[in-house]
Amino acid sequence: EKDMGKHFGVDRVLMIELLEYSARMQDGYNDMQGTIRATAKVFEVDSPDSVPAWTGTFDVKWPKDGPLDASRSNELVVRQHTLQVFAENVVHSFYTHREVDKPIRARE
Repeated sequence: EKDMGKHFGVDRVLMIELLEYSARMQDGYNDMQGTIRATAKVFEVDSPDSVPAWTGTFDVKWPKDGPLDASRSNELVVRQHTLQVFAENVVHSFYTHREVDKPIRARE
């Protein structure tokens, strides 16, 4: 990780390890629900040790409330939404954010 960071002249490297990725439920071929399980680590390139400066674990499902029937969607749509939710979760780990489309009570 650090060698890669030095090669590109950056201060930090974000390494994402994908542990599980799927757009379909394992139980039923017609049930579509995207799943991503991953770990992420940030390494400081100039740090003398190889211990990550930050680590995080992500478990993402889309749609969150349960699978869609394949007749209502397709794998590409499920994949796209799942990746978008995953990316938002990772990004939100690095800055304070506010969900403006939700009522204040629902943000907590």
